[in-house]
Amino acid sequence: MYCGAKHWENFLRIDDDGNEVIPKIVDFPIEESITTKQQRIELLHEMIQAYKNLPQQAQIMPPTNYDLYAALSLLYEIIIDE
Repeated sequence: MYCGAKHWENFLRIDDDGNEVIPKIVDFPIEESITTKQQRIELLHEMIQAYKNLPQQAQIMPPTNYDLYAALSLLYEIIIDE
């Protein structure tokens, strides 16, 4: 499971049995971004391949709004080419 927080001291994870789960916190640089159009196109290709390689039962499930948001955001960045 991956998650993000600005202030980890306010983060609390509870499992299904009501027990607190201590997360392993790994910091990623915020400044890291995909800078070139080619890098964004490669990321889009990787997303397509990841969906293509899903098990059949997962492929027939509808995407979430987050999935749609991520794909549309990436397409927007490729088209705009900032």
